[in-house]
Amino acid sequence: MEPVRLADMIAGRYDVAARVKDMDLAGVAAQLCLPSLPGFAGGTFFDAEDKDLALLCVQAWNQRETIGVDNIMWEGDHPHSGSQWPDSRKVLAEALRDVVDGDAAKIAEGNARRLFNSPRR
Repeated sequence: MEPVRLADMIAGRYDVAARVKDMDLAGVAAQLCLPSLPGFAGGTFFDAEDKDLALLCVQAWNQRETIGVDNIMWEGDHPHSGSQWPDSRKVLAEALRDVVDGDAAKIAEGNARRLFNSPRR
């Protein structure tokens, strides 16, 4: 992999105003800009030596009633090559297709707004 120069990057990676514009285009209402523990497509779990623990982590999604839907937020890895952007909404809709609307709204937006005290305007 070749290093990326600042001039080669989209402005939304380093310029706050450009990032907000990109987020608006992608329908992203709130974002926590920290590295993703599970990595791209859950690769951290897939590569884990402890496959039993990895399986438990993956199964956690299927046990959201135990975890509580109020404690789950969708993370869109935005914006860089290999991310869901600019198809974030489509990816999110597919990921939540079998989740009831009220829970999906919390996971997609509501929980992040509550956590970051960012009400809709």
